[in-house]
Amino acid sequence: MNPLGDVLSTIQSTVEKILEKMGVKVEVKILRTPSSELGDFSFPTFTLSKDLKKDPNTIAKTIANEMSSLKINLIEKIDVVGGYVNFYLNRKLVTEKILKSVLTDVEKYGKSDVLNGLKIMVEHTSVNPIAPIHIGNLRNSCIGDVFANVLEMAGGNVKRHFYVDDMGRQSVATAIGYKLLKDRGVKPDRKPDLWMGIIYALMNAFLMIQEIKEKIWSLVPETKKYSKNKYYISDDELNLILKHKEIQESKELKKEILEWSSVLKSLEERFPELTKKLLEEVSKIDDLKNYCDKLGKRYEEGDLEVKSIIREMCDVTLSGIKETLSNFGICFDSFDWESDLVWSGKVRDVLIALERSGYVYKEEDGVKILDLERYVSEHNLKKKLGISEDFEIPPLVLTRSDGTTLYTTRDIAYTVWKFEDGHFDRVYNVIGAEQSLPQLQINIALRILGHDEWADNLIHFKYELVHLVGRKMSGRRAQYVTADEVLEEAIRRVKEILRKSSHSEEEKEKIAKDVGVGAIRYALINVTPLKPVIFDMKKILDMKENSGPFIQYNYARACSILRKAGIVKIDPEEVDYSLLISNEEWDLIKAIGEFPIKIIDVINEMRLEILTNYMNNLAILFSKFYEKKPVLKVENEKLRLARLALVKAFQITLGNALTIAGIKPLERM
Repeated sequence: MNPLGDVLSTIQSTVEKILEKMGVKVEVKILRTPSSELGDFSFPTFTLSKDLKKDPNTIAKTIANEMSSLKINLIEKIDVVGGYVNFYLNRKLVTEKILKSVLTDVEKYGKSDVLNGLKIMVEHTSVNPIAPIHIGNLRNSCIGDVFANVLEMAGGNVKRHFYVDDMGRQSVATAIGYKLLKDRGVKPDRKPDLWMGIIYALMNAFLMIQEIKEKIWSLVPETKKYSKNKYYISDDELNLILKHKEIQESKELKKEILEWSSVLKSLEERFPELTKKLLEEVSKIDDLKNYCDKLGKRYEEGDLEVKSIIREMCDVTLSGIKETLSNFGICFDSFDWESDLVWSGKVRDVLIALERSGYVYKEEDGVKILDLERYVSEHNLKKKLGISEDFEIPPLVLTRSDGTTLYTTRDIAYTVWKFEDGHFDRVYNVIGAEQSLPQLQINIALRILGHDEWADNLIHFKYELVHLVGRKMSGRRAQYVTADEVLEEAIRRVKEILRKSSHSEEEKEKIAKDVGVGAIRYALINVTPLKPVIFDMKKILDMKENSGPFIQYNYARACSILRKAGIVKIDPEEVDYSLLISNEEWDLIKAIGEFPIKIIDVINEMRLEILTNYMNNLAILFSKFYEKKPVLKVENEKLRLARLALVKAFQITLGNALTIAGIKPLERM
């Protein structure tokens, strides 16, 4: 049900018909006025002056006169101010229409069938299974989770998928480190994903040191005699290396040496025993880099021994990741493994199909490359894809010289699987903005394969990073602020606020978690996706406007009013809607009526802050109404019931909006 949307649709279609009679066919957008004194909604005519060869005010008067003659019962008055056609709605009729709809539908209010059962996949989070979820990853998770909820509200048949990227050197190296420690009898001393993140950081540092040492030895062979371990640089060795003129002159190499010796030293200081034991075990491997590549190739070939090692490592990490996401109310319908695509032959089939297209060429070393620019140019696709004609699309490397595939190649196969095997009508990939090029390459590859319709329905929901006030993150250094840490800190702070409240300890614990989760989720979706989030714990827990706790508090306040009045349900037929005539009441009623419209706006614009801004505005308007208009103390029983009906409609609407945002509607705070 969309009562206010129906009213606006009537105004829109009527204005469009009038303009068509005047000789102009345009899509009309009805805007909300900044103040009720200027009407409720308006239509600006400025862009029509050129086509109609008339000034905006004259055009506006013509539209106003035509519409007034039609006597639309939901419109009380139409006037013209400076080129704007202002519409004043019939408050009694529209109020009745909106509040009856809310009070009748309750849980369904805001739902629609706009997407008409469209089968939609939302792929989100999809972090490498080698480390914990940090606050940056959590923005992805919250965006994906909330957007999936919004799509469901609009009638979509939505499935949430997590792509497990278990192939590549990172996963292989982490699995090797995990197995070496396990075989030595070293047991995790912390949450499994945190444990694996440390192993990943150490193994990555060992690999980087190996690569750097090989460069050093190639440039200055005599430095090899300083090395006692190819995966480690001691302070003495570092000083001797840096004395060489060749190293000093090679600025990039010197920078790498200093950076990675520092990284490993930092890890060693933080995790001394683990570093010592893992280095001892890794040192038994003659060439770690080559060993990783060999195991990676064996994994891609489906070697059972390697499969057992890597899958076990991934499962252990994912158990910790799932626990974290569960605390934030996030779950998935499916975990799709990258390796399964390879072993099933799906990646091979896609490679063969791409080679048959004529757009794949081979380098001398056997590397296979897809010529995307040639395809796009030959098919004049740059405008359709929103690419500048001057931009040359980089070719896509499909396979290495040893025949193993790259991440994006496998992602093409995954995308084909989504549409072909998953039978999805539309797919949203929630992936960082820095992945725009690979997402474009996948889109073009689909077209080369002859799947233009799939490509048109493959949508990159891009977003920017999260910056923490006073902190820097790096997974390679095991330096991150995990989602678990952020939640623990939020809970601690809320419990401190609740310390003197009358709630039981159990209630305090529950409220603290619900408020903490709500505050974090709100902060991560309350910024337009293409802007970075500046995450400040003090601000997100503020009880002032535009925060999760502020929204939850106003919901709880409404619940308190209804509880004191003994109201659980209100019969919409018993309410005298004509009594709700003040501006404070009317502004709140209009905002309640906008909820279904905002849901559709979120989908069309892919901006979740439309939802958070709506909730914030709704809460502000409720506060203004509550401050100016008494509810429980009103002696007139009919007016009391009418205002309680408005409070109930607000509670239902905000509760539904909070649920979509994954924020717990709290009856007590």
